[in-house]
Amino acid sequence: MSFIHPSFLFALLAIAIPIAIHLFNFRRYKKIYFSNIRLLQSIVQETTQQSKLKHLLVLAARCLAFIFIILAFAQPFIPYKNQKSQVGNKAVSIYIDNSQSMNAIGKERSLLEAAKQSAREIVKASSNGVSFQIINNNLQGRQQHLLNADEALQAINETEITAESKGLSDIIKKQKAALDNSDAPNKILYLLSDFQASQVNMVNDTNYQIQFVPFENTNKQNVYIDSCWFESPVHVLNQTAKLLVKIRKSGNNDYCNIRLTLDSNNKVKGIEEFSIAAQETKVDTFQYKLTELGWNRTKVSINDFPIVFDDAFYLTYPVLEKVNVLLIQEGQPNKYLKACFNNETFNLDIQSNQSINYKDFGNNNLIILNNITNFTSGLISELAKYSANRGNIAIIPSATSDISNYNQLFAALNADQALSFEKGNLLINKINTEEGLFKNVFNKIEENQDMPSANTFLTFNNSSRSIVEAVLSFKDNRRCVSKYNALDHGNVYVFSTPLDIIYTTLPNHSIFAPMLYNMALIGNGSGVQAYSISSKSNIEVFMKQSNKEQLLRLVKDKKEIIPSQEPFMSGLKLKIDENIHEAGFYEVKNQDNELQSEVGLNYDRRESELVYYNRESLEAKYTGSNINILGNIGDGIGQVVKEIERGIALWKYCVILALMMLLIEILLLRFWGKKWDFTLFKIKKSAQ
Repeated sequence: MSFIHPSFLFALLAIAIPIAIHLFNFRRYKKIYFSNIRLLQSIVQETTQQSKLKHLLVLAARCLAFIFIILAFAQPFIPYKNQKSQVGNKAVSIYIDNSQSMNAIGKERSLLEAAKQSAREIVKASSNGVSFQIINNNLQGRQQHLLNADEALQAINETEITAESKGLSDIIKKQKAALDNSDAPNKILYLLSDFQASQVNMVNDTNYQIQFVPFENTNKQNVYIDSCWFESPVHVLNQTAKLLVKIRKSGNNDYCNIRLTLDSNNKVKGIEEFSIAAQETKVDTFQYKLTELGWNRTKVSINDFPIVFDDAFYLTYPVLEKVNVLLIQEGQPNKYLKACFNNETFNLDIQSNQSINYKDFGNNNLIILNNITNFTSGLISELAKYSANRGNIAIIPSATSDISNYNQLFAALNADQALSFEKGNLLINKINTEEGLFKNVFNKIEENQDMPSANTFLTFNNSSRSIVEAVLSFKDNRRCVSKYNALDHGNVYVFSTPLDIIYTTLPNHSIFAPMLYNMALIGNGSGVQAYSISSKSNIEVFMKQSNKEQLLRLVKDKKEIIPSQEPFMSGLKLKIDENIHEAGFYEVKNQDNELQSEVGLNYDRRESELVYYNRESLEAKYTGSNINILGNIGDGIGQVVKEIERGIALWKYCVILALMMLLIEILLLRFWGKKWDFTLFKIKKSAQ
């Protein structure tokens, strides 16, 4: 038990006064002589004993009444559960979870509205002079200021659903930062949330009093679109696109007859119905023809109620008239390479290594270096920049190559170092069908199938800083075609054998054309543009080096947003911040209003998995900490807040007990005396 005004307890010393009065208040008796006092002696002895008892009881009642009155002025209270005693000014931080999952319906209303109502009650129930912080998932700068009660109520009313979702550790860090600016000795943190499992990531903290107020979602079933991607990342006009859609089911019920709709450029391209079991993940496929050049917008949607924020997925992608391939050749162009790209899908540009147009490098999906004996330092530098901008490079050596010069190029591209050319007749008998170049190319590879061979080939050491993968391998497991991929770089394909027919039969084999074809189509710089609305997401816009100083804007309908941006190797990164709230299609424009890119922004799918911590699981997780779980309190949180801030007040009980003691004193003085007089009356009457 604690006291709000403990100084009043010194008044308890005054109890000595009534005790002293009782002890020293001697009454004088007048003697009257009777002839026979035997009967009176027994009456006097009995009356004296009862009088002493009555006086002691009256004294006890007076002392207790005095004690209870003093205690009432000292205002005793019992601290709420395991909370510390709170005497003095207070600062209160209230977190209102306004993520997408709080849009779910509780017992009577949405969880967000229930949380806002509880936040209002916390403010109203708090004592006068309390400073408040109202914070939500947006984590805006103004939320770091402390407010008075009226300003706090206004901030609560302005809280709306947002696309942002933050972990509790991030929220509490911001709450502490704000309350540290207050000189109030008592600081309380309230967190009003549905406490999704993906959000509860904090550790115990003993420096602050933390109150969890969980709100339960009555519907824990959800079907949502997790992600979408194309089988081929490069899209060419009049070709067939194959879009894969991943759908997930959260909850313990099976769902049937759910409609899945594909909309491309405001035209319905496909509708399907599907069923999905509890906790199942399935991938559906749409195939449709690409009929429009430039940026295409595709929306995939399902019909699922009541949680609808994750029922649509937005993505954009450029459709090219042709795929640009640059062949840098020393000597006469290789006829096999020309034949590979001699169709309506590709635009092949052949340049001599003596006259290279470096400005056009960024416009190509693939650069092929064939039969070059020596690379200039300028060409190596430009190829390194092109690779860093996620461009793809295929290197086909010359039989008369300068190995040391090639190693300079390999080092710049994070590839293995070459050792030497070796002679011998080796069979190419291993095709990596799991690698993207040959995925879905072959239905089946026969064991006795005729395979190409090579009689001259480069050998390499294993010193690469990149991820290396064998595309084609010789019978002795040495790589014939290797694929290197460094972080945030394009793919580098290295052939170990020249493509002249005198060195290898690979160009005449059926695997050669699809391999080169896919090297050009599987590009890193022109794929799907789909991002999550999250503070950890960055939109990558591929731009020319000369345009990196331009200020880019995100435009949706008539709304414009200028996000923070920074240059990186491939262009500019646009940071998704709290100003972006709505999913959909956005145009990326420069300051001259020129379209640079289009992107699809989607709500964060972390909120889609409806797995929650309830009161019992939260208590188990934070056992022994200063975190208190306020569960099942309904609209009575105001009373709980008063008990948390002021404890369980006992002064009212002290007043009641003091009045009871005074009443007992009155009854003792009045009715005990009447009973005694009545007894004397009976004795006198009998004596007569």
